[in-house]
Amino acid sequence: MATWSGGTDDLSSLEELLECAICKEMLTVPKMLQCGHTFCEMCLQGVYNASRQSSNLRCPNCRALTSVPANGISGLRDDFRANEMKAHSEHNVEEADVLYQQNTDEICDIQNTVDDMVKRQRDVKTKIETMQQQILQSYQQTEDGIKETATKMITSIRRQETDILCNLHQKRDEELEPLLKKIDTVEAFLVNAQLLKVSHNVAATNVALA
Repeated sequence: MATWSGGTDDLSSLEELLECAICKEMLTVPKMLQCGHTFCEMCLQGVYNASRQSSNLRCPNCRALTSVPANGISGLRDDFRANEMKAHSEHNVEEADVLYQQNTDEICDIQNTVDDMVKRQRDVKTKIETMQQQILQSYQQTEDGIKETATKMITSIRRQETDILCNLHQKRDEELEPLLKKIDTVEAFLVNAQLLKVSHNVAATNVALA
């Protein structure tokens, strides 16, 4: 396992430092060999069991030998540095979770605020559109009322015009009727007079011829 200074520049590679070269997972119960490499206790136990050696363990990385204590792999030196980094890593994860939750809450609050603003704007738009529709309907009703009133007035005027003209024609005919009768009488007289004159002329002619 590589060394770690604890600075912020090393945080990005912390997971790589805490990775077991055998199982490729984060170290569990880190045990350090005499060569300085660290592995999981269970992984070293598996390598030790497979090696069939009673007192030595060969490092999976550099192949250096490490003396195995009488109490076995569990008796190897604990890698406190790895444990410290692991604890620090877990702490960073917890802090990241907290920050993520805080950011999530803030994002949710912002989203809720935006949603409320959008809803209010939509409500305002709906009210404006409703007012616009009401104004248009009001003016349309007024226009229709004016047209209807004008149509009724025109119809009434035309009816009055018809009645007045009828009365006028009736009075005209009443005034002309006596005159027309007199004209008929005069014309009849003139026709009779003309006939009488012609009759006298014919009689005179007959006498002369006799």
